[in-house]
Amino acid sequence: MDQVGLRGAATSIYQTVAQQQSMQFWVYLSQLDAFILSPSLKTYLGVDQKKQLLPMLEARKILRPLNLRRIRRIFVGKYKENHIIEEFSVLSGPHKGETVMITAGVLARRPNGSALLISGVLNDSDSGNGRFFTHAIKSDGTWDWDPLSHQISFSQSYKVMMGYETCPEEFPASFDEWLNKMVHPDDVQKAINSEMAVVNDPANGDYFEGCMRLRHRDGHYIWTLARGAVLSRNKDGIATRVVGYNSNVNLLAKVLDNSTYDAFYDTLTGLYNREFLAQQKKYLESSDAAPVSAIYIDITGLKAANDYLGHDFGDELIRTASSLLMTIVKDLGLAVRLGGDEFIAIIPHCTETRVQMLADMYRQMCEQNNANPNNAFVLPSFGIATMGKDGVTDLKGLITLADTRSQEYKRAHKKEDYEFIRADIFRRSNVMADFKDDRIDPPEVLPELSLGNEAKTKSAN
Repeated sequence: MDQVGLRGAATSIYQTVAQQQSMQFWVYLSQLDAFILSPSLKTYLGVDQKKQLLPMLEARKILRPLNLRRIRRIFVGKYKENHIIEEFSVLSGPHKGETVMITAGVLARRPNGSALLISGVLNDSDSGNGRFFTHAIKSDGTWDWDPLSHQISFSQSYKVMMGYETCPEEFPASFDEWLNKMVHPDDVQKAINSEMAVVNDPANGDYFEGCMRLRHRDGHYIWTLARGAVLSRNKDGIATRVVGYNSNVNLLAKVLDNSTYDAFYDTLTGLYNREFLAQQKKYLESSDAAPVSAIYIDITGLKAANDYLGHDFGDELIRTASSLLMTIVKDLGLAVRLGGDEFIAIIPHCTETRVQMLADMYRQMCEQNNANPNNAFVLPSFGIATMGKDGVTDLKGLITLADTRSQEYKRAHKKEDYEFIRADIFRRSNVMADFKDDRIDPPEVLPELSLGNEAKTKSAN
């Protein structure tokens, strides 16, 4: 699963990790070589609660695996298994000198086999070598299963996750009912076979994990990561008790979203940045996204706002412009701040007619915003384009054409926009502004240079 795939899986686990008060949960992000820790795990290890990321170099000073070589091999992909059950020594903090059990799963690997994303839990040493899930019984999405009787009990939080908070009596009462009612038909064999292999034969180990889709009460499916461990077996080796939990993987991608915030988002506005747009190039140029349209937006007056009303007002202007853009784009496509006062909305499956309508909606919203004298003014210039039209065949050409058209719009509305800005600045500061926009008022060529060139041409003739 690549980075785009992880994003597509959903939108919200960073907040979930932050809310894990009882679970010592962590996520490792290889592209940052750092960990995200739940509050309870930070407390356990003595890590500052304000610290969002724990770099690997710092983590090595806190925990050391007893089998370092095995951990390294799993991380780089030399071991085929994607789960980790290892003891670690605590090197610092309130539990210094203790031994803990860490269980984890490699959720994604790079093409070269190295781990891209890992998540897991840390357990106290007194929990025992086969009981590393018992700490989670009060946590989200946990369950306790007797494979012989087919009876299974689910935590209240599991029922809440699946939409049964107000009607727990409707929730499946047995393993078979859960399997038939909640597990996506396409996932039954793949997911359940791995579980039953562990249940029926200790030679397959005492631990399993896998992804499956579970049907929410309202009908939609959510991706979950199921992890379980055998706590006891009968004399024939068949598991008599298995405990585990399902994590909402729709939430898990948010860890990636938040931890890489600075890499893919503009910090002032919350919009995507150029780097993220570049990551989407392959998809946006594919037939799966066609037709792709763009709205290039250049806000007039940012420099004047900064010069005469201060940078705080200029920042508010940009935030207002971006907020209005997000209202229009929503889940339709990407809203990107290209830099300064320039934005672009890239919208897949969007025709020329549709993109024109969206641009008109944005213009109208800006006019409504500007009608309130307390708001920061937003005077946008628009340029729209659609891939496959006017000779545009790729993302670069789409952006270039939309930009060109936005500058044409800006020149056409230059006089009225400048009058509005001057009047607004005067109203706010009692100062008459004198400014130019170099993009629509390019520096004039010096007369003597022009004459010199003409003279050279004449003499050449």
